[in-house]
Amino acid sequence: MSHRLLHAKVTVIHHVWCSAFDKVVHSGLLFKLQQLGVSGSLLNLMESYLGRSQFVQISNAKSDILHTNCGVPQGSVLGPLLFLVYVHDVSKNIKSFISLFADDTVLSYSSKCPYNLHSVFSSDLKTTILG
Repeated sequence: MSHRLLHAKVTVIHHVWCSAFDKVVHSGLLFKLQQLGVSGSLLNLMESYLGRSQFVQISNAKSDILHTNCGVPQGSVLGPLLFLVYVHDVSKNIKSFISLFADDTVLSYSSKCPYNLHSVFSSDLKTTILG
């Protein structure tokens, strides 16, 4: 181990996105899929997969049908993958090491200077989590 790292402070921030899968905007996700090379019938299939309608029924009373424009199906195999596609570019322009798994985000950074740790995390949190 390098002598320089012996006195370095390591800070780790673990964040779980609240209702993360519900906040994925379909048009944004479809755009990002296109940017990754998804097109044609596969893109149409993804659009169909995301497009859902819902209503509430209590006894004989039924609400109007609401067409959703955000959220990925939870409990599915594709849900976490689609969420990661949606947030994959969150690591651009940050100084910390970032680790993403489904709706969990971990940021870590090492420095001897507490001010530097504060500065890096303040900036990175604004860019990623608070963005």
